[in-house]
Amino acid sequence: MQTVNVKKELGDDELVCIIEPILRRLYITGNLNGFHYLTAALIEVVRNEWKLRFITKELYSEIANRFDTTISCVERCIRNAIEISWRRGGEKIFCELCGVELEDRPTNSEFLDHLAAYIRQT
Repeated sequence: MQTVNVKKELGDDELVCIIEPILRRLYITGNLNGFHYLTAALIEVVRNEWKLRFITKELYSEIANRFDTTISCVERCIRNAIEISWRRGGEKIFCELCGVELEDRPTNSEFLDHLAAYIRQT
């Protein structure tokens, strides 16, 4: 018997309503460009986890086109948002939500992977 992931079937607005409160719990707020890029990235990764295998050429490229910016800007803003989260105490919340123990701040792809898995499970 094959299980269906309901989150993959949700519309963008419905996923945004799930994702944005999670990012805010992690102290990543809407005044950061990385907040908006992370929201867009998580929508894509929740629907298709294979996007993480081609994070720069595919995922960041799609987001850059959508927001009329560069791939390097998307990568840097996401990294900055994760750094801000860690400085503000989001590390503990992230680890609790995702059920992981990290010694270092996660990379962008690790952060997206863990959060997308958490969203798929909720």
